[in-house]
This record gives sequence, C-alpha cells and structure tokens, in this order.
Amino acid sequence: MAALRYDELAVMRRTHPAWRLLAADNGPLVLAFAVQVFLEPNVRSLPGPDAVEALEDYLTALRVVEPDAYPKSAEA
Repeated sequence: MAALRYDELAVMRRTHPAWRLLAADNGPLVLAFAVQVFLEPNVRSLPGPDAVEALEDYLTALRVVEPDAYPKSAEA
C-alpha cells in the first residue's frame, strides 16, 4: 500500500470533488440520497423531474426524524 502523506491528503481535501463533498455541510444528505435512489436500486440515470420528486420524498422522510433539517424544497 502506498504511504499517504499529510500534505497530499490536505491538498486532496481542498481540491478533490469527493473529499469536498464529504466535508460539505450537506454531504451526508447527498451521499445518503444517492445510495437510496441510485446505488441500492442499481439505477444509473434518472430524468430531472423524477430526481426532484425522489429528493422531495427523501427530504419529507428525513424531516420526520429531524424536523429542522433542510428546510428548502427539493427544487430549490
């Protein structure tokens, strides 16, 4: 296994899209939504309106557990 140096990891955290997503405030939402809608059912593409509807459904279910989570609509 290649050794990962601190400076390399620090640069990747600032520049790599996946690292930036993980560090973002809404990272858990994006990842959990992607797993539920795309990965688990093995879906590779989804028309825009269907994706918005799926996200709205996901947000509605999430707000049952966390009422103050993500107050904006899926469209926003």
